Amino acid sequence: MTAFNPGISIRPIEYLFVDGGYLRKHLDEWSRVFFPGARIEVDFNQVARGFQKTFYYDCLPPQNKGELHEAYEKRIQPQREFFNELKELNGFHVYEGTTSGIGAKARQKQVDIMIAVHMLSHTIRGNMSKVTLVAGDLDFKPLIDALVQEGMHVTLWCNRRSTSRELAYAADARRDLNLLEVWSRCKESFIEVHPVPRRCSGAGKRTDAGFDIVREGVSNRDERVVLWRHRSGKHTIGYGNGTDEDQYVCWQHKDSELLERFLAEIGITIPWAK
Repeated sequence: MTAFNPGISIRPIEYLFVDGGYLRKHLDEWSRVFFPGARIEVDFNQVARGFQKTFYYDCLPPQNKGELHEAYEKRIQPQREFFNELKELNGFHVYEGTTSGIGAKARQKQVDIMIAVHMLSHTIRGNMSKVTLVAGDLDFKPLIDALVQEGMHVTLWCNRRSTSRELAYAADARRDLNLLEVWSRCKESFIEVHPVPRRCSGAGKRTDAGFDIVREGVSNRDERVVLWRHRSGKHTIGYGNGTDEDQYVCWQHKDSELLERFLAEIGITIPWAK
């Protein structure tokens, strides 16, 4: 028998569980708002980095009322191919629920139950020492409560803008699922063609470099915020403490409204001064 060596550190084993319907809802919304005409292409190898196993749960889209079977099969083929692509990735396991009903009355079945059973099973068997759950439905709170009571360290990876505090506080740790987090884990081909607002540093008095101050305000983080417009038409929003613009964190994009929506997605809201 090998003697115990207290000098040897044991690497934590962390599994990732993904509510595919929840993730897909946010991807669809971000695609519509920030990348019209395109769909966000996530590199799931990047999403799963650092996890020993990833479990992905979702359902095929429901059949629309009056839709012919052949047309339905053609419409869901991309989703089937997506599931198969995930199954090809090392360490990935895909589980499909069922959909009952047609059209607007269709309901996803089995997914929440499968996630709960699998997470509890791996916890009780001691297969993992930490777990991250991508989800935002309050129905998962009893599951998280049970996992925490079993001694499991649970991280909830969710969109802070749409997740209830009750669910978020049930977990040991929280990780924000926002546009920037997802975009940074997209395929390189998508990132090159579809950039998000660019981060830049403050560069002295911007009014001396062709910028005019358009608006000012204070963010939800009690930081001074300034919106500049350059003579070229590009806009910059900078925020920071104090009056030294050299120390501001700045984001740049041609569309000021999109720039504000982007900042809101990463947790910064700005009530501009009247």
